[in-house]
Parts: sequence; C-alpha cells; structure tokens
Amino acid sequence: MKKCSKCGTSLVENAKFCSKCGAPIQGEALELTPKQVPQKKKMSYMLVVGVVIVALVGGYLFSQTTKKPSDSKNSIISSDVKMTEKESTSKKKVTKKESTALGIPYKNGDHFGLMDHQLKVINEDIGSATVTFNDQGISPFLKNMKWGLINSKGDIILEPKYEAIGRFNINHMNAYTADELQSTHGVMDFQVKNDGDEKELSTLTGLMDSTGKVILEPGEYMISPFMGKSMTTFIKNSSMGIISETGEIIVEPINDQCVILTDQWIGIKKNSETSKFEIVDLKGNTVKETSYESMYGLHNFDDHFVVTNSLGKSGILDKNLKEVMPLESSSYLTISDDHKYVVFNDKEKNGLKTIKGDVLIEAKYSYLSAPNKHGVMAYSENGSFGLMDVKGKKIGETFENSSLGQAYGTNLFMYTSMDTENPTTKILDSEGSVIVERHVFMGGTYSFPKGIYYIPDSNTENPEKVKATVLNEDGKVLSTEASFLSDLDKSLLIQEDRHIKIVDKKSGKIVKEKEI
Repeated sequence: MKKCSKCGTSLVENAKFCSKCGAPIQGEALELTPKQVPQKKKMSYMLVVGVVIVALVGGYLFSQTTKKPSDSKNSIISSDVKMTEKESTSKKKVTKKESTALGIPYKNGDHFGLMDHQLKVINEDIGSATVTFNDQGISPFLKNMKWGLINSKGDIILEPKYEAIGRFNINHMNAYTADELQSTHGVMDFQVKNDGDEKELSTLTGLMDSTGKVILEPGEYMISPFMGKSMTTFIKNSSMGIISETGEIIVEPINDQCVILTDQWIGIKKNSETSKFEIVDLKGNTVKETSYESMYGLHNFDDHFVVTNSLGKSGILDKNLKEVMPLESSSYLTISDDHKYVVFNDKEKNGLKTIKGDVLIEAKYSYLSAPNKHGVMAYSENGSFGLMDVKGKKIGETFENSSLGQAYGTNLFMYTSMDTENPTTKILDSEGSVIVERHVFMGGTYSFPKGIYYIPDSNTENPEKVKATVLNEDGKVLSTEASFLSDLDKSLLIQEDRHIKIVDKKSGKIVKEKEI
C-alpha cells in the first residue's frame, strides 16, 4: 500500500490527496488491501512481528463528514452510546506514575507474554502478537489468527474475533504508535470480513472503544487514524468527510478534501478541480474563504499547515490561519523537528529557509533532508551525497554511487551503497563519523520507535535467530544482540534471547535486567 510522501499515512485506491494531512497525491492507482510482506523479509518475521506489532510503529518493523449537528436519525451512532461533552472531558487518563504498572510485552518462544517493570512475569502466553497499551490500559492482541482486546494483566476484555483492530493485522505495516492510531478516549477502528460481492472491499471497517463496545457498525468506508484527537477524516464512495470518536458525522462525505485544522475549524474543498479551500466550523458555517489550492498538515508540527495558492507558491499557516512563512516557495515544504528550518523546492531544486522565510541556502541541491537538532543535514549534488550544516559548510567525506538520508526520528544518517553484489549500510553521526557498518541482507535499516535506530543482521539459516544492533538518537549502542524490543517512553525493553534488560534510551544505562 502506497504511503503519503508528507506524513506517511497509508493511501486508498486512486487517492487524489492524503486522507490525514490533505497533501495532493500523484502517481499510479493504489492497492486497497494490505500489502503482503516481501518474500526476502520473511527471514526476520518473528523479530518484525515483535518490534512492529508490539512496540508499535514502523515502516517495517523489526522483521516484519458539511453536516450540521445531526438529529438522531442522521447520526451513524445510536443515542445510547453517544459521549456527552461532560463525559468526554471527565474520562480519566493514566498518569506517568500509573503507567509503570502496565504490562510490558516480551517474546516467549513462538508467542508473547507480559511482565511488569520489575521484569516479573504477569502472563506467559497472551497470543501470537500484541501491541503497547493505551491510556486506558488496553491492547489489541492476536490469537488463532483473530484480534481481540486484553488489559495490562493479560485478562481478555474482548475475545479474538476480528480481522484487525487499530490498524493491526498480520501483514499490515504501520507507521504510527498506538496513541496515534486511537482517539483521545481510546476509540479505535476494527475490521470484519466482507462476505458480499467480490467486487466490494475485502473488509468492512467500524469503530470500537477500549471496552470492545461497538460505536460504529462496520461499513464500506476507510477511516484515518485519530492521531490522539477527538475526530478524524473518513472516505466513502471516493469522497471525504469528518467523523467524531462517538461515531457522529461532523462533515458529510461529499468533499474532495477535508483537513482538520483545530478542534473547531475544518478546511474543506468540495471539488479539487474547480473550488478552493474554505474554513468551516463544526456546524458547517463558513468562517473564511481562502485562495488556497491545497492545504496539508505538518506531521511534526502540530496545528501548522502548508498551503499553496493558484500560482503554485507555498507557505505555512499557524492554527489561527496567520502566515508564519509567506507564500513564496514552490512545491512542497519540509520542516525540521525543532521548527526552526524549512526545506523548500524551487524549479526541482532544494534549498533551506528559516521558519520566517529567510533564505539560508539557495535552491541548488537535488536532495536536502531537514536539519537535525544539531543543525546537520544530508544533501545530494551532481550525483554525490554528503553532510553539511545550515550555513552550507560541508562535513566529512562525500559518497558516490550511493544514497544518504536522515534516519527518521534520530540525529543519525544512513548511507547505503548501490553495489548490488556487496550492499553496504553505514550509520553516521552528525560529524560524519561511521558508527556502524554492515552488509545488510534485507537491503536497509528501519527506525523504530522514534529516537531509536536498529540494524538487523541477516541469518538465512535460522530466521528466528536474527539479531540487531540498537542505537539511540545520537548513536550510542544499546545492544548488539537484540531479538525483540518494547518501547517504554524514556526507556526501552531489549530482549536478547533469554536475557531481558530495561535500558535508559538517553544514557544507555541498564535500569533492570534478568534471565528468563
């Protein structure tokens, strides 16, 4: 399944724009069913399922609606399950202190178990896959090829019976954490098989809360991840609308594009060919008409949006629709994680600006990554790759016949040679020094979770014995023998066969360890 180049959201078939951020999409028709795992990646299946599904995020893993406030007859959700504003705001969220009581997934042979933060086993077998627990202390889990819900003690909340819950199924690859997939109050999507006409969707999608109660009955629509908010976009009959976590249609699916700007404002474009964006409130009243041809959110800069006018110039707006960066640059914009710098494109070349629009580096590079927190970025010029700072000063050596880019969520860079007979991967720090160099059978390395980078070793003789080197965001080695990871926010559970340790992500200090 193809993903949005701006925010990483999985795209539906023949999409004209991203269902999450609203960025326009170009290219061929897209697959609607989950993409199967490539054959050559099956060797690390158990490692992948462990990391991707359990620690939740990915790319690949270790191995692997305008409607005015509706009457009850027009609402998708039945009145007995609607959440009032008072109920919504009174829902208790788990505090950091309480969260340490949540179970931590670990690998126990060919299945998964749970242990507490003292590494004491809570449950030895919770199924063949699970994910991290949400703020309600609930997690989807897989058993006998079906998904259900469990709590942090391993007690079954919902018996396994669904094809997928919260975007997780056997072959689906995710680019989100559990908190991003679910809504403010733990509402998530689920899928059931469609037994209708073969031309219809292979699955139907609905919504459930963290008790397993169905909030929205399954139907022929695609619902985007809630990203921790109270509403999200959905697509029905190739048109887009907005739906709340209670299952109520906020904006009818009659628009070509919808972008959630704030809790009160939504950007809609009724026809991508003839109309421009207008801003409406949750009652459908037009707040402002704009001249913008496109509008999409910045995945790493909440409540800021890239807009493009009829002349093809792009700029950045804040949540009050005030210009933070003037509409001067051409093409798409990429912003650094510290929100100080913007990579812009002009006549198919890339340059660098400040967030206020001051040009630091003229557009002359075929590729520029966003600067990391040390102000270092990867570039490509005349076929060569290298590193430089925000003033344009080159750092370290240059590379030919290769690729070089920032390791997502870290301050590291990944070099990959184009030599098919001897593929090599190097991880570089911000000074251009090589931290790790490997011959990688799988063709690359993957970042998960954010702030952690790992490099799987190939093991074609025994796929279940694949190991990986784990690095923190600045390249400190946390493990060279990792077989499974669970993300614990500031720390990380690293499993090395039967040895398990909890490691502080920043310092690399071992907090707790034991043999199982």
